[in-house]
Amino acid sequence: MGVRLSLTDNRKEALEAAIPQIVRPIQLPGQLIHQPVEKFGALDGAANLAGVVHKTIGISGITQLTNEEWSFVTGINLTGVFYATRAQLQAMEKLGCGGSIVNAASTAGIEGLTRSAAKEVGRRGVRVNAIAPGVIDTYMVQTLPKAMNGGVDWLVQHQQALGRRAQPLEIAKLIAFLLSDESSFTTGAIYVADRRQVC
Repeated sequence: MGVRLSLTDNRKEALEAAIPQIVRPIQLPGQLIHQPVEKFGALDGAANLAGVVHKTIGISGITQLTNEEWSFVTGINLTGVFYATRAQLQAMEKLGCGGSIVNAASTAGIEGLTRSAAKEVGRRGVRVNAIAPGVIDTYMVQTLPKAMNGGVDWLVQHQQALGRRAQPLEIAKLIAFLLSDESSFTTGAIYVADRRQVC
């Protein structure tokens, strides 16, 4: 028995490389959830993995951060994940099927959202957890400007116990576990997967 997936990404080529037939991404989270639910008749699990960095990360500090950069990052990393989580919970409640949601906790706000949602919807059979990964060897990290990438490499070498970037599959396995029935008694948890960056 397999699974049916609905995937979204801001790079079309990444999606096409991931799987030959997918539900095409659309802009609004409500529509984004409605389309696969309409197609598959259920929503058993969802992973919200949005994450961006501002263009001067590792180069300048908070005092130089512009309002536009702040709005860009929080709009995707926090507000976007909230919109998606809300739409998913609405769909799960309407379907009455329970389910599991995993958020990428790139901000402390996502940790709070995850814990609050878990407490609110647990008795409806819905679990909400989050992952807090360190540096992952993704397209976004690979294409950082050289000055920023040098800072990332220094962090990996000097601040992380394992001394390397995570591979996407390593994080995907953790997400799959949290979406599956193998974690049926786990909710409101924040799973740190950063190779002990926070020692």
